[in-house]
Amino acid sequence: VSSRAAISVCRLDTLTPDERRAVQDAAVLGLAFPRAALAALNEGGGITDLDGALDGLLRKEILNLDSDPRSPERGQFRFVQAMVRTVAYETLSRRDRKARHLQVAAHLASESDAEEYAAVIASHYLDAHAVEPDAEDAAELASRGVAMLEVAAQRALLLGVPTQAMRHYARALEFTDDPQQRCRLAIGRKRDRRRRQRSLRRVRRHGVPRRRAGRAAVTGCASPRGVRRGQEQPGHGPRPATAADPGVRVAPRRARDHRR
Repeated sequence: VSSRAAISVCRLDTLTPDERRAVQDAAVLGLAFPRAALAALNEGGGITDLDGALDGLLRKEILNLDSDPRSPERGQFRFVQAMVRTVAYETLSRRDRKARHLQVAAHLASESDAEEYAAVIASHYLDAHAVEPDAEDAAELASRGVAMLEVAAQRALLLGVPTQAMRHYARALEFTDDPQQRCRLAIGRKRDRRRRQRSLRRVRRHGVPRRRAGRAAVTGCASPRGVRRGQEQPGHGPRPATAADPGVRVAPRRARDHRR
């Protein structure tokens, strides 16, 4: 056991029963999590005072609360140290880990905007599968995870992020042996790879430098109408003229220096 892990164990030993249970539940949720998700895990009443436990964890600097108005995680709690989260997760029995992952997946799947969390839901199903890969429900959990990864891949494609869609398809292929499903996933992955390659070619053809082409394709700014050679980009100044631009004559360096 490393010294950092030993220190984390000592810190967890100083917690009250409610605080310890809250940390264990939070460890299943991830490094950052909203209060609502933690409350959903506590529907069985394991924690008598959830807000009191969270306040205690903030005082003891186990968690902090993101209050940055520019942060997408504003209002969420976050582990101050990733090691504390890892140790708290490992203190759970395999049975408790699996039960909590399934609780989180069920909670997120019941939300009206569940499609936005498809990748997270899939991750919890597959984590529950990994806890007991030989259990009777292992095949069903893997199937649910693969189905949610397909949803996540399709959503990523709609958002113009083919690389992310490819990653979802690739992970889904690791958890299915069904020939038809594997064929469908492989086709989707290949199709998204072609779309990404076409996006990169389109970006380079319309003047985005090679080093920025990948980022432009991923963020969806590779429109032929929106990216032209020498055209100003939102948030960027005009690109300096170069000799490679059609119809542009650039004075020699000495001449330019003389005019200054």
